[in-house]
Amino acid sequence: MSGTPLASFSLTHVHYDPTDPISLACAWLALLPQGLCIAYVTLIYTTREVEIGLTFGGQLACEALNWLLKRYFKQARPDLIHALHKGYGMPSSHAQFVSYFAVTVTLFLLLRHSPSTREVEEELTSSVADADGAADSSEGLQRRRGKSEVVVVNGVEKPLGPDPALDGQLLNGNRGPDHGPPEISPVYRLQLHHPKVTHALLSIAAICSAALISVSRVYLQYHTTNQVLVGAAAGIAFAFAWFAATEWARRVGLIEWILELELVRKARIRDLACEEDLVEVGWQVWEEKRRKRIMAAARRKSK
Repeated sequence: MSGTPLASFSLTHVHYDPTDPISLACAWLALLPQGLCIAYVTLIYTTREVEIGLTFGGQLACEALNWLLKRYFKQARPDLIHALHKGYGMPSSHAQFVSYFAVTVTLFLLLRHSPSTREVEEELTSSVADADGAADSSEGLQRRRGKSEVVVVNGVEKPLGPDPALDGQLLNGNRGPDHGPPEISPVYRLQLHHPKVTHALLSIAAICSAALISVSRVYLQYHTTNQVLVGAAAGIAFAFAWFAATEWARRVGLIEWILELELVRKARIRDLACEEDLVEVGWQVWEEKRRKRIMAAARRKSK
């Protein structure tokens, strides 16, 4: 071992000018594709969403295409980096990677992702309006009618949640300023009323990030401008092709058929990302657990 020359792990090894802050920032940007791969694997494991798996599959296929293109063109990197790194520079793998990701995210958000978020606010607004007509009293008797939990407040039956105001009455005796209806954040309100606006903003952010990473490869002299442009073009073209292929697979029922396979079902693979707001779905699960805790506390208090 002592006589063997050491090698550098080039996947995370970035050369930059230590006297140039912009060069340092570009070096950090060069690590974002690796970070995206970690994010892919984490999201696939935690959500089991088939859409994320399809996107990651396309990302890996895009990288395989880049490997083939580099060995077809066999064009060297710029002289400074060519002396330090082995491998070809045409097309830029970074530019192709992030271009595929940015375009795929944009196509998903603008064409495939359509959660029904407006109904969420309508239900919340209706719940808060009902709570505003309830008396500010803590004297209530909880009882079960069929399968629905109700509470009697001053002789008036009200459902137990999702109603922050009524829950505050049960646990705190009255609905003071600290227990009134929660305000909907401006960001979430924008998402509810104008989902296409938030989707467009996220798409712009993804495209700008891809552009920054691509420019950083030229700034660090890892690639020429042409190498970056060809890489970006390859990534964009592959993103459209992969999106069309997965859309076809959805339309003919191939994705649905795969999801019905026993092994896939045992892995808990699902397909909710296109039609559901995963943040809202998680919030509803949390709210259900919260209501159960409030009901249990109300039972103990009424005894």
